[in-house]
Amino acid sequence: MGVGPRARRVVRAAVAVLLLATRAAADEIKVMTSGAFTAAHLAVTPEFERTTHHHVVTVYGASMGNAPDSIPNRLQRGEPADVVIMAAQALDDLIRQGKVIAGSRVDLVRSQIGLAVRAGAPRPDVTSVDALRRALLQAKSIAYSSSASGVYLSTELLPRLGIADAVKAKSRVVDSGPVGAVVARGDAEIGFQQVSELLPVEGIDFVGPLPAGAQRVTVFSAGVAASSSAPEAARALIAFLSSPAAAPAIRKTGLEPLADEITLIAPGGIRTAIEQLIPAFERRSGYHVNATFGSGGGTKQQVIRGEAFDVPIVQPPLADVVSSGHVVASSETPLATVAVGVAVRKGAAKPDISTADAVKRMLLAAKAISYPNGASGAAAGASFDKTLAQLGITAEVEPKIKRAQGGAGAMTMLAKGEVDIGLTFLSEMSDPRVDVVGPLPRAISTPTALVGFVSAHAKSPDRARALLTFLSSPEAAAVYRACGLQPGR
Repeated sequence: MGVGPRARRVVRAAVAVLLLATRAAADEIKVMTSGAFTAAHLAVTPEFERTTHHHVVTVYGASMGNAPDSIPNRLQRGEPADVVIMAAQALDDLIRQGKVIAGSRVDLVRSQIGLAVRAGAPRPDVTSVDALRRALLQAKSIAYSSSASGVYLSTELLPRLGIADAVKAKSRVVDSGPVGAVVARGDAEIGFQQVSELLPVEGIDFVGPLPAGAQRVTVFSAGVAASSSAPEAARALIAFLSSPAAAPAIRKTGLEPLADEITLIAPGGIRTAIEQLIPAFERRSGYHVNATFGSGGGTKQQVIRGEAFDVPIVQPPLADVVSSGHVVASSETPLATVAVGVAVRKGAAKPDISTADAVKRMLLAAKAISYPNGASGAAAGASFDKTLAQLGITAEVEPKIKRAQGGAGAMTMLAKGEVDIGLTFLSEMSDPRVDVVGPLPRAISTPTALVGFVSAHAKSPDRARALLTFLSSPEAAAVYRACGLQPGR
């Protein structure tokens, strides 16, 4: 899992700049790292050593727990360290205790929890939360670590699944070493740990990550130990570990590096288009885009609260977003507009929606209607609520309305025959079980604009601008049209 020749040239150039701030003489850098980052550390540190001539000495331990070799216990005993790499929450505890220098924390990677079985053993289905619950109940024995992943399983996930007592007697907590080794020996049927800790273990088969709804993503971070005898060299190592040059090798170990990441948040109305555009941008730029989607109102509030996203895409009005100070006002970039449309079940007769009066007749004649819940922040729902008010039929159609969680939910209700008319943004009508009738007339429904910004907190404003430029390009415009949006204002 080494760094390739091209990346090495980039590394050497990057590290040469970093070393302008370090001592001319090579230093020994003592590193304490948790298991989740061990494989990544072993993969990339040799290149740092070759380039800088610093020598890295590493010891390993858990981010938390009572094991004698856990990182907090090592530091408590006074063991020497220059760089500490562990779960961000645990690192923050050490900063509060004065064991790690305040302000030195650098987030390196995101890590997911996975599970494994002994090599050749049947692999349980864990593709959903319900399937995971069944697998846990059916397993003869379970193992998990005493560190971050195991603490989450034992104190949060198992109680939430309602099976904590049912699996307690057959569960084993592993204080030191990889959980995978316990599974490989046959001492546990299923083992849970960070994915990056399971992958290198021989004698096991990696089943996969926990499913959405059960997963806990942990950020692992690095900091300079307060007792460091080589703080400048320690900072140089941390800068290298968090650099784009180290990211490809780190990703191969099952971790998601944050160095080359651009975070984006957007409403669901533009989701289909963004998900199609991201791969092309990633191929050309070499950056990785981590996109989060939600309701129009919900995502807007996240931006106003200052949650850390490099590129937020929001819907008007924009005054509250700009006045929050969390976006760069001059970076405002109109991307597309999206209209609320009407759909019917596949094969059903398509009603006339060419005029306001025609839409009114359709809604009054419908037996049941579904659309996203505007009260929950869904922009399509809020827009259609205004349409009903403008038509003056809110009270008349209210008894037959079935509000859904998002556009996909509205289309699912329609496809199942629970309603005969479904409304949401045209860009959310991708369910093959429905037929799109068309957009509501502009006289009663104004398309919603989608506007991108560079966050005032962007890790790299230049990378954020590059993504925003691509999302407003002619290439992106063609994708918007194909997904039911209109590019530009």
